[in-house]
Amino acid sequence: AIAEAFAGALVHDVSHMDLDPAGDLAGIASRRALDDLLARGEERRRAGESDRLRAVLCLKNEGEPGVMLHAMMAVSHSTRLADLIFRPTQDSLVVLMKDADAATGAVVLQRIAASLPADIVPPPFEASPLRLGLACGPADGEQWSDLLSAAQQRAGRSTPAAKPALANAPASAQGGLPWTA
Repeated sequence: AIAEAFAGALVHDVSHMDLDPAGDLAGIASRRALDDLLARGEERRRAGESDRLRAVLCLKNEGEPGVMLHAMMAVSHSTRLADLIFRPTQDSLVVLMKDADAATGAVVLQRIAASLPADIVPPPFEASPLRLGLACGPADGEQWSDLLSAAQQRAGRSTPAAKPALANAPASAQGGLPWTA
């Protein structure tokens, strides 16, 4: 009886979570913060910042809003403390990972899949509502924006014509990134 009451309270709390992308979620920054960081990062890179390993992970939710809550928790539990997590839209996350290579990214992807509840089919299975894309420098690009673009393309998949893939969305005026609201 106690376990049932506790489980009911958890379901109640999750059902009242506000998934507004403008809302403040602990540890997850907004689209504006991502765009600002990318712009500053490109300036530093042009100013002679030494080449270091870096990776970008993109997550796109094509399922119910409740799936995104579980995805955010899985990403938060699966990434390193130094990784920066952003939520540019209500149904996507971006993780910037300094000093990360393809092997590091693969471990993070595996941890995310393992951290999801049993009732959510994990990526990379086609039946999964979540799409993950990983891009690593320098193989996929030298700049954060190059890596972001490559990761978005990898996270995309064919979708119905009424809902274009994130990578094919028109560029916004804010930072020229292809985020849709």
